[in-house]
Amino acid sequence: MVINIIDREFNFLGQIDEYESFIATKKWHSIGNFELHLNIKNTHAEYLQKENIIFTDERKAYVILYREIDSITNNLIVKGLELKSYLGRWIVYPPKGYANYRVNSNVETIMKEYIQATLNRKGITNIVVAENLNRGNTTVYQSRYKNLADELEKLSLASNLGWDIALDLDNNRFIFDVVEGRDVTVNQDTLPPAIFAIEYDNIAEQKLIDSKLDYRNTAIVAGQGEGVDRAITVVGEGEGLDSFETFIDARDIENDNDLPARGEQKLSETQEILTFDSRVLTDKNLVYEEDFKLGDIATIQNNQWNITTDRRITELTEIYESTGFRLDVAFGESLPTILDIVKKSY
Repeated sequence: MVINIIDREFNFLGQIDEYESFIATKKWHSIGNFELHLNIKNTHAEYLQKENIIFTDERKAYVILYREIDSITNNLIVKGLELKSYLGRWIVYPPKGYANYRVNSNVETIMKEYIQATLNRKGITNIVVAENLNRGNTTVYQSRYKNLADELEKLSLASNLGWDIALDLDNNRFIFDVVEGRDVTVNQDTLPPAIFAIEYDNIAEQKLIDSKLDYRNTAIVAGQGEGVDRAITVVGEGEGLDSFETFIDARDIENDNDLPARGEQKLSETQEILTFDSRVLTDKNLVYEEDFKLGDIATIQNNQWNITTDRRITELTEIYESTGFRLDVAFGESLPTILDIVKKSY
């Protein structure tokens, strides 16, 4: 795999085709990363500088944020994040004269309005927001001085829409857009189904995680007011031992009619976890990026565990090494990390 290098002004700097390993991860809801190992004396390695951009195609681009050089071995380690990590550098400002940035619309409109307002505030013109197709469920969302990328991740989890920034090499600009996955499960007849199973010889290794550790299905949402006068809304249908309650302090919400939407948004972040981390064999019956790609809902089977389920591809890791190409695929949501838990508390 050839790795191209450009700077932020889209000046072409060179290509890297000799390296020890290149591991690149793209994520549906959040932000992926890459790690590149090579010799510092390799051709064009000098252009692997912070804030320069590497890419294998326009939708697989990463910004360099870390370099590590060993003077004895001349080994160079370069790391960075997907281009959409640019949005993690900024926060959501409320419009002038308003305490919160409140939008009542479909999720795509909310995402793109937040981003366009931020780009306008920062005077950024080389990131362009794609045409709004009004996709996603309708909800009420408000934000106030929170990280923009974190807000997009929450909206993505609540709607199952992805989000990304791609290169537009013809016009020397970056394009933000909302992305919609395809249904390639066995139960539809529009597209050829993608069925992953060890028995089909397209899975080399599989790990199942089935968890309710952080599961919540009932939200007690508290709005403005004090004591018995405080506005309280209950969202969810859990009963008896199957009721998993969580308290949500929504004092920032001014309109009590918006409390149910806050509860639904928070509950979307605390679902049951059923995920398959799989090593997919790309030389078998399913063709990567044709039969399946990031964001698609596919069918996963494991007869030994007596499981057949449909899950979204939420993470793809491409691994290029001297031994060849490997692809790791995450079907479904992963367990939250400590950082995820901390972010959810705000």
